Amino acid sequence: MLIAFPIIPWSFLWQRPQQLLSRIGRKGYPVLYVAPILKSSYYTTYPNCEEWLFPNVTLISDNLFHLWCCSETPVDIHHEPLSEKTINELTNSITPTLKDLKPNQITYLVQHPGWLPAVKHLQTLFPGKIVYDCMDQHSGFEGINPDVLQSEEELIQTADLVFATSNALLEKVSKTNSNSHLIQNGADFELFHNPQKQDLLPQCKNSKVIGYFGSIKEWFDFNALEHASKKRPGYDYVLVGTVSNEDRARFAHLPNVHFLGAVAYHQLPKYLAEFDVCTIPFLKTPLTEATNPVKLYEYLSAGKPVVSANLPELQPFKEICYLYDSTEEFLNRIDQALEEQKTSSDSLHGKRIEVARQNSWNKRVDLFIEKLQETCAVNPTADEEHRNLIKKLGALYTSELSRLRAEIFRANELEKTSLSYSTKISQTETRENVLTKQWTANIHRVKDHYEQYSIIRFIMFGIQTCQRIKNVLRRPFIKSNRQTNVPKAT
Repeated sequence: MLIAFPIIPWSFLWQRPQQLLSRIGRKGYPVLYVAPILKSSYYTTYPNCEEWLFPNVTLISDNLFHLWCCSETPVDIHHEPLSEKTINELTNSITPTLKDLKPNQITYLVQHPGWLPAVKHLQTLFPGKIVYDCMDQHSGFEGINPDVLQSEEELIQTADLVFATSNALLEKVSKTNSNSHLIQNGADFELFHNPQKQDLLPQCKNSKVIGYFGSIKEWFDFNALEHASKKRPGYDYVLVGTVSNEDRARFAHLPNVHFLGAVAYHQLPKYLAEFDVCTIPFLKTPLTEATNPVKLYEYLSAGKPVVSANLPELQPFKEICYLYDSTEEFLNRIDQALEEQKTSSDSLHGKRIEVARQNSWNKRVDLFIEKLQETCAVNPTADEEHRNLIKKLGALYTSELSRLRAEIFRANELEKTSLSYSTKISQTETRENVLTKQWTANIHRVKDHYEQYSIIRFIMFGIQTCQRIKNVLRRPFIKSNRQTNVPKAT
């Protein structure tokens, strides 16, 4: 089993963690994705309730599960270290699930060094190999806590296997860990290849669209954008992604600059189809010089010309891209990219698509799994282990449902002495009846379409519905008898 300690929540953005882990799950390897620690509303409202300690496991996609954890206080792993109390709370949240599942083998995939203290504590209880997926030059982020940088040094040194997304990061981690390997970012080639125009940009009045999608933060080259938009008012500049009000206001007087805000990941190809030239206008900083831009491969999947800052990771693609080193050169490269279209350069278009095809996420995952097998002796297609874990998950939540119903029955006995309890129990039972009907309907729906659903997906519906019932029945006024007996962090 692979337990991932991520850099972002699963549904926040669709990035490298989601691309890799969703594909690993589809290849048959069970994955638990630990949600970043959130403040527990149960604990805040009902501090004497023990049930808040225990996690929820929900299905994300094939063989990939979300493991929800709690802590008394909110924690931001990007900017502050985990306290001893939080480490114990996190361990108490995860331990019951691992005890119930009893996986034969565990691999801890750490995607942010802030998780290291908690992972080390868990490792003493549930032994397993540690893998670090180094995605960023953390020292390049504004406001980074020095403790995070110190944790990264320790993580690189102690990890059994390290992946790096760029050559600069590989050079850094290889100095400390000899078992380090380069696995760059990639493209969801099937999604971005051959997008179709849908006239999504009615605000663009000019015939040429210069586009960008992605984060628009401190590493973005606003000066280059401003210079180009003023010098070439006949081009429309479209930027898809979250931007601050301050940065947006800077371009309010330029009618040919359009900030569209963030859109769903699967919608990006529709905007890519509208771009005549794609851009990566980044400032040269330690952060960007260690970055392997995902958007490069997504742009190339459609065969689009790309104008980018002359970053180290772009050097291998200089024959099919337009790289710039100055604000003026940024504008000139855009002109050259547009001129390419007049010459009908089909060869460049085809080369770009082929480069993207060879740098797909599918190929990255194949290499990722290969290295996992070499170091951690994992078998991503261990069907027997997978089936056993699925059965255990189903049994776990069936058991949980029975336990909660028994507790409701016992609490019901208090009705004679507590009117408030009686009211709460009545409300709970009403909700239970509603959800039970929904559960039954789900089961019948699956049975009616049994030809279209595998037995595993049938079990997943049961697990999801049990979880929904459990969430409603987990009443804070019911005291849990379940104990974790987890050693404290030292």
